[in-house]
Amino acid sequence: MNERLGSTNEILNSCIKIESIKISRQLAIPHQVYFCLNSDILDQIEIEQSHHKLTLSSDKLADLRYYILLNIPLNKTTSSLSYQRSPITFSTNYLFSNKQQPTTVVRSVINLESGKITQQIQQDLWQNRQLLSKIISAHYWLIYQIIEQLPLESSKIDSRLICACSLAVAVTTFATLWYFFPLNYLATVVIALGVFFGWIIWNKSWFNKQLKSWIIHHLIDGCLAKNVRRRKIALRILSFMIH
Repeated sequence: MNERLGSTNEILNSCIKIESIKISRQLAIPHQVYFCLNSDILDQIEIEQSHHKLTLSSDKLADLRYYILLNIPLNKTTSSLSYQRSPITFSTNYLFSNKQQPTTVVRSVINLESGKITQQIQQDLWQNRQLLSKIISAHYWLIYQIIEQLPLESSKIDSRLICACSLAVAVTTFATLWYFFPLNYLATVVIALGVFFGWIIWNKSWFNKQLKSWIIHHLIDGCLAKNVRRRKIALRILSFMIH
């Protein structure tokens, strides 16, 4: 069993690549992280998603940490440096059996300063929704595995990344369902609410922290401080969340 897990880890580690660009003859900096997938690797990831976590190698962790740290927003005293920080990019390239060159299917671009995330999906694959769904799922699973294992000093940035990626998964899921299964207004609202609450459950610890901060702030000086009924409700919610 351990040998199989070790072999799977090696294969999945090998599919994670970092593309660099040269800024001088001696110096190259990481440009993006990309995942090289094919049908076999996709099947392995599907198995790992429900049973195991990916263990990144020490070399891979070092390279990924270097890439992320290069793009973490600095404070105002160091923002005048000539090196311009750019959003971090994760791309998934898929090798189809009938092609010699891989195709970029999904690309996620995350701005660490604003928390904004944008994504691009290869339009040609909308016709094969089952394969597209598997690739998108593998894409974000690999991103999660990377983010959770990066020993960054800033846990705030780490949680923001996870939250942003999970929100992108939720939005993509809803958009895919809406595109392929045209529904009436009520069904659309129900599915949208289901995806939204699913996202909240997935990010329960982050959501609880934000909600507690909001309640405490407004109990001290805000909309909850001036109304007795609202204050009682807020205190009950806060008591329930703490216990």
